[in-house]
Amino acid sequence: MLTIRAEQMAALQRASERTLIERLSAHVTLRWGVMAGGAAREAWISDAVLRARGYRLKSEQDITEFVDLTFEFGREFDLEARHAAGAAILKCRQLAAARMRQLRGWAASARGSAGKEA
Repeated sequence: MLTIRAEQMAALQRASERTLIERLSAHVTLRWGVMAGGAAREAWISDAVLRARGYRLKSEQDITEFVDLTFEFGREFDLEARHAAGAAILKCRQLAAARMRQLRGWAASARGSAGKEA
């Protein structure tokens, strides 16, 4: 029987996280294309991934959507009073899929509100 030691598991998790950050970085470049590359973008993405995981978002799709929201509404949109409704959805105890569906609705509404303010 093959046994994976804790340090091997940690190395695998670090490699997996690194790969996720690289994929998200490529996604952000294609989707948003506005942020300078390198360490600043990776720090932004890493921070967003940590916060997404803090909201119990686990799938790459959900994490990617959360990262997109940080680029659209601000790096810490979920901590800003003006986006309290979005933060409340993220903190809700529902399953991630239900919360993300609600969050997409919130984002669409927030986009509409921003257009009316201009």
